[in-house]
Amino acid sequence: MLRKLLMAVVSAAALLIAACGDAPRTMTTQASSLTPQVVYVPAPRPSETRVKLVADRLVAGINDSYRAIMVLDSGATVCLISPALALKLIDEGTITNQDVIGKSGVRLAGGSVAYGWRINLRSVEVGGVRITNVEAMVMRDVPVYGMLLGQSFLRRLPRWSIDNSTSELVIGG
Repeated sequence: MLRKLLMAVVSAAALLIAACGDAPRTMTTQASSLTPQVVYVPAPRPSETRVKLVADRLVAGINDSYRAIMVLDSGATVCLISPALALKLIDEGTITNQDVIGKSGVRLAGGSVAYGWRINLRSVEVGGVRITNVEAMVMRDVPVYGMLLGQSFLRRLPRWSIDNSTSELVIGG
């Protein structure tokens, strides 16, 4: 008898939760003089930041001093900045000798190896999300419009994805 009653309550609760969907609702049932209320409240979703992508490009703040247009490249191991931007950051004093890691090579998508200087960017900010001490490369012949936001930034985000329907980088959520 108790088992049947318990099964009926579990079934009613499952139907109630299924009927509520994602929106919080109040359902009222009447039984004799009592009016019990059941309220279903979905778990809160973590906040997310959305950054508009235009042709896979977005605006990133570098070292709290310069905003750069960068290509979002999840296949790039590190971020890549142009020599022109590196010189501006040096002139502003936001890159110093302490930020230079050393000369290094990276394998490009075509299989060849390119050489440049590994540096530490003190901060990279995208959509209000700021990551400090981000590794980057400065390489010859990189045009200002060819700078990359790579895995040295992306892997340090708690979670990220691309919303293809809105062309947005979604951080968090």
